[in-house]
Amino acid sequence: MLHPIFVVSEGRPLGWALTGRTPLKTSHLAANPHRSWSFWSPSHDTAFVDCVAEWVEDEVEKQEVWDVFHDTPTPLGWGPEGMAGYGAERWVNPLFTPLRLSPWRVQVMRGGQYPSGELTGRVWRDG
Repeated sequence: MLHPIFVVSEGRPLGWALTGRTPLKTSHLAANPHRSWSFWSPSHDTAFVDCVAEWVEDEVEKQEVWDVFHDTPTPLGWGPEGMAGYGAERWVNPLFTPLRLSPWRVQVMRGGQYPSGELTGRVWRDG
């Protein structure tokens, strides 16, 4: 599983991840689609994202995901060279299997908060 890319779409966070759609991953997601992601920087800034993951089936959304990973420079995106392995078919290639990540909770904390003991940061919740 590669790191996801999160954007703000229609005022809400939305993410995608690219991975292989194996039978094991498919059965795990069917049993429990809830996933958590965490990010850390050397300055101790952190982000935690709790979301529901589901396979992207819609061809229009697949193209949008392709464009995000293609157009976002490395190391966050793949750039044109990273997407070249999917061939000319692009997002219709069966190997291109994105997951949509629909967050229901996002927490962001700045590393500068640690010395003060203020560790709650900012929290967004769906609804």
